[in-house]
Amino acid sequence: MGKRNYTAGDRAGLISLSQGSCYWPGCSTPVLVFVKGRPKINLQIAHIFASSDGGPRAIPDLEEKERDSFTNLILLCKPHHDTVDKDEPENYPPETLLEWKRERETSGQAALAGLSNVTEERLQEIITDAIKQRDQQVKNALDRFAEIDSESAAALRELLDELDEFRRHGPILNEDTVSMLHSAASQLGHLPDSANTLSEAASKIANLEDSANSLDDAADKAAGLNDIATALNSAADKASDLSYIASDLRDAAARMEDFR
Repeated sequence: MGKRNYTAGDRAGLISLSQGSCYWPGCSTPVLVFVKGRPKINLQIAHIFASSDGGPRAIPDLEEKERDSFTNLILLCKPHHDTVDKDEPENYPPETLLEWKRERETSGQAALAGLSNVTEERLQEIITDAIKQRDQQVKNALDRFAEIDSESAAALRELLDELDEFRRHGPILNEDTVSMLHSAASQLGHLPDSANTLSEAASKIANLEDSANSLDDAADKAAGLNDIATALNSAADKASDLSYIASDLRDAAARMEDFR
């Protein structure tokens, strides 16, 4: 087995363009699974042209960097990886795997490209098309279901007809609704900044209680000072009275000296 030199970009590209599942047509095995709350890669990287000279679909003169390049890689679940490389490699020539890669990644790239610079009009088209496709899938499923239980299928068709009648009274999504979705998406992009601002405001509000307590204490102390000032003023008045009394006593003493 040759040395594997996958870059982080190669792995990210495969996961992003895989549309979330094994490249084998029709296989729904997911790229990621959660184990104890943590995401784990659930698929294996497979080579279209073998990673070693003796492997399936090998090209002897192919350089190592080309063998491990993104263009030579796909994602497969273990059963399909074993089928392609070990069990039946003769039934899966490189042309087949290249076609799987082209079909999967071309549609994935188109989906990513379609999400860039989406206008309100384009958003409405995307949602409307998705609903129409969903309706067609439901109708196709009902046709198959009717072969098993015709009465239940008929009841479900009546519900669909009622829904279609409701839609005929107006568009599936009006301009106001789409505009609100578009505006909400734009505003949500600023949530990190808003969160920081709210956090700072919350911290300042939390400090207001301490400031209020300090002001309350200061008010109590000020009230106490007022009482002290009143007492001092009263003492001053009394001291002034004593001054007059002392003066009278001195006058009386002087008169007594005159009588001697």
